[in-house]
Amino acid sequence: MSAPSIAPAPRPFPERPAAPPGPSTVSSAVTAALHDLLGVELTATVRPTGDLVPVDWPAAAVPAASAGRRRQPDGASTARATGDGLTLEVTGAGRLACDVAAVRPRPLGDWERLLAEHAALAREAMGLAGERHDTAACRTDAVLRCLRALRLPTSVPLVIAPPRRPGWLVYVSGTLRVATLVVRRRSELPPVTLAFLTDG
Repeated sequence: MSAPSIAPAPRPFPERPAAPPGPSTVSSAVTAALHDLLGVELTATVRPTGDLVPVDWPAAAVPAASAGRRRQPDGASTARATGDGLTLEVTGAGRLACDVAAVRPRPLGDWERLLAEHAALAREAMGLAGERHDTAACRTDAVLRCLRALRLPTSVPLVIAPPRRPGWLVYVSGTLRVATLVVRRRSELPPVTLAFLTDG
């Protein structure tokens, strides 16, 4: 009688997914990260996401084409931003804003003029995240666009909290916090920065 063959156990956590992650996978990962980083209940939706590398693989940064906000029946609200083929939404209580931004290489002087008093913040982000200046500047500019979406002054003092998750940086001003994530894309399209503002 021959010994029964034993099939190899499946690997539950492959190093790379066989197929690109779908919208629910990326959105769920972003939602979980926001809860961990900000300690508030937010629901994030990123669509389409088929060409995004999983969010725990850090990378780089899509100008916001439009942004909006709508009130939900339960008192929560949803903020939306679209750009470069992506739609980003975040739902929760309190003031919310979000943004998607692409890395567009510019001369250093152009970035300095665009970011004004926050240019030093982009240099700090570059060191903390270990990324190129264009990427750190786009990340910082996405934060400023979130402030403008709520008609808040972009001159507010901002600091960057110590990094806690790969690819993420959280900008803080009083009770306002803006969590930013930079992710690669599988296609030839530029990487993307996602920014989520809450005052909770």
